[in-house]
Amino acid sequence: MKIALPVLATIALLCARPAAAQIGIVSVTGGRVQGVTADGVTSFKGIPFAAPPVGNLRWQGLVSSPARDAPVG
Repeated sequence: MKIALPVLATIALLCARPAAAQIGIVSVTGGRVQGVTADGVTSFKGIPFAAPPVGNLRWQGLVSSPARDAPVG
């Protein structure tokens, strides 16, 4: 039992992962984006770079995504 407790505590510490942390909101040309940091890597996900290719935009060149007020991410 004397060895089991420190071994279990060590395993628990090694397996514990920090939760993703929200970071500040960054302003870019098309609006604001919010990133997260997880496992030492900061990422900005879900940033639209073009309008969806539906309707008249189908099979055409890319059209810039419209500006937005709410942060994405």
